[in-house]
Amino acid sequence: MLKVTQDLSRLKRGLSLTKVKEYRVVMKTQGIPCVSELKNENKIQEMIKCIFTGLARLHQGNFIHCDIRLPNVVYIPESPNKFNYVLINFEHGFYNRRTCNEKLSGYNDNTLTTAGCYTTTSEMYQLGKMLEALSSRISSNQGKGFVEKLKSKKLIAKLALKHSWINHSS
Repeated sequence: MLKVTQDLSRLKRGLSLTKVKEYRVVMKTQGIPCVSELKNENKIQEMIKCIFTGLARLHQGNFIHCDIRLPNVVYIPESPNKFNYVLINFEHGFYNRRTCNEKLSGYNDNTLTTAGCYTTTSEMYQLGKMLEALSSRISSNQGKGFVEKLKSKKLIAKLALKHSWINHSS
């Protein structure tokens, strides 16, 4: 597990055994809030491609993040694997088609299915809303159309990665 987190965080203190026999690891995130980096459409395309790459892998394993919002995306300036934007805060993550008893901030009536479940298409919808918040920086019709397609829940992460807007700079 440490190998997975090595690119994103550094061990701040060593492992310690508490009196209740729990291991605690204190880590410091290397990334910075991404909003200041998203100055134009090309940067937004780069960010969304990184997020979809991670989500495609997550969804392939039948997992969902459940809390996709700009504050949960960090920018890692010197990422060794060229994925400079990373989705963080997986405390609400779960298996796909999770019945949702708690609506997180940012959820609205279109986030969940009619059965009240959060699914992989809910993630696409939330990403569409996240991009919509950046709409003043998305000038191309193709980019605007992509946002609408996400919000319509007609894409999955794996297919979104193949979309021409993600793969071509404006």
